[in-house]
Amino acid sequence: MLTAAQIANFSTKSSGILALLNYFLYSRGEPVRTRRTVEERVIRRPMARPEPSDVSAVALLQDTLQVLFSLLAEPMISAKPNAGHKAIAKLISKHKNTTVITTNYDGCIDEAITDLGIPCEYLIGQPDSSKKNEITKLVKMHGSINWFYCESCQEMDRYDLGYIKEAYQNDKLSYPVMGICKHCGGLSRPMIVPPLSLKFFMFPSLAGLWDRTQTAFQESKIILVVGYSFSEADAYITKMISRAMAANTAKQLIIVDTNRSLVANVTDKLATHIDDFDKRRVIRAVESCDVLLPKLCNSLLGKETLPASSKAKSTTKKKT
Repeated sequence: MLTAAQIANFSTKSSGILALLNYFLYSRGEPVRTRRTVEERVIRRPMARPEPSDVSAVALLQDTLQVLFSLLAEPMISAKPNAGHKAIAKLISKHKNTTVITTNYDGCIDEAITDLGIPCEYLIGQPDSSKKNEITKLVKMHGSINWFYCESCQEMDRYDLGYIKEAYQNDKLSYPVMGICKHCGGLSRPMIVPPLSLKFFMFPSLAGLWDRTQTAFQESKIILVVGYSFSEADAYITKMISRAMAANTAKQLIIVDTNRSLVANVTDKLATHIDDFDKRRVIRAVESCDVLLPKLCNSLLGKETLPASSKAKSTTKKKT
């Protein structure tokens, strides 16, 4: 529904796109002929104009965007870090040069990191190069509940997550689904990017953030993936990981997910795009992240060894 509302919002800003959508969705044209003469091709009937009822139907979807944001915001604002978030934060506290990349909108990982007093930055705007090794990079590729962007000037603003959560939960402030941009006076909305392939065109202000994500993948020694489905709508993230794995043959990919078939599918994709790819570089950990992740993070720090029942397995071994 969020994707449909975003498409509607995007299309209503362009009469050409709106007419094209209406043509495919509502056209009652004549059956397509298998063969046509040159004259028939030249004298084609122009595209039918959308009927008023069709335009209002698309506009109605646009209006639902505000309602959807309000429905999404409530559980995200009240969400608390679980054992998996806390394990990642603990790993960061012991390994300073760690980058966290997430496609989630909520503030769970943000809160887990700040609760340990770890300084971090969102990589929006110019990074502070003087503190490169002291600050944890928190990259939220699809936006965050405390980020807002202007539809007119494309400026992005971020607000203190703790203040938003406390004010909302104590009824001191409502969540601003729509606002006024302080830079140009345009319409400001939460920066929550839907699972849509058009995200590059709809949110150009995130392009720099995605460039820095690619750099983080390239510079890493180990990529730990938790609960990410590698969906086709986010194929560009898979390509980033693939390029990073191809550039460094020693880089390992650990995938923690309850879906047993996910790792095999990802490994096949990597083997297709990388010459002589060693499938043992992809490690499968099939268990709930809040159960396995604390053990896995401690093992990466050398503090404990995973029990046999929970050990991450190479994809080349027989599935159990």
